[in-house]
Amino acid sequence: DTRSATLLDAGYMWLVPVPAALLIGWVGAGRISLTAALLLILCAMVMLGLLLKLFTPHILGEPRSVLVIMLVLIISEALSVICVKLINVYLSPIALSAILLTSLLGPRVGVTGGLTITVIIASLAAASSGAFSAEMVNLMLCGIVGTAVSVQFLTAKPQRVRVVICGVIVAVASLIIMLAVGLMTASDLHNTMGSAVWVMAGGILSGL
Repeated sequence: DTRSATLLDAGYMWLVPVPAALLIGWVGAGRISLTAALLLILCAMVMLGLLLKLFTPHILGEPRSVLVIMLVLIISEALSVICVKLINVYLSPIALSAILLTSLLGPRVGVTGGLTITVIIASLAAASSGAFSAEMVNLMLCGIVGTAVSVQFLTAKPQRVRVVICGVIVAVASLIIMLAVGLMTASDLHNTMGSAVWVMAGGILSGL
């Protein structure tokens, strides 16, 4: 019934804040407290709930759909943590949530999930450097544009081939953003190109 569904949704909504806060606390060990990480993730989850209520209120009454959203967000963040800690922050598959959720639950859920994970991954970048860094701003921009591109491209026919193509398109869009930001801020072109290559790889990874 409706009450049972609401209770299940309330339980599923905790699948993200606790592990996400632990991951951010681990990435930013010594620079960000676990309490601060939990508060930040709770803000992201409030945004998620409000956007779902605004765009797709029926989803909140479907426990399986809510569970899918939570699992996709957790997987996206886990992969991003691996990239941030072990490889490169720009390799984070920031468009993965938007691609998966658009394919599984529709474009409105894709937008909602994509924007939410963008906030979380950008927070990972800030936690890794201990400051509101250029990486955070760049990932926010790439995440917003990547979400918009992914949802628009996959709305009509979310087949597997189109998902892979979507990853390539996101990669190109992210490259353009990185180069534009680098030129606007007069950053070192060599470092900008290096970051652009990594962010392209992250876009392609999102489509795989």
